[in-house]
Amino acid sequence: ISKPEDWSRPPDPKKYFVQFFGTAE
Repeated sequence: ISKPEDWSRPPDPKKYFVQFFGTAE
């Protein structure tokens, strides 16, 4: 789970990868 400020920053493939699998589980 990232903070709202992270959403304003450029997309991070690694972060999205963790978030995607993190929410999927």
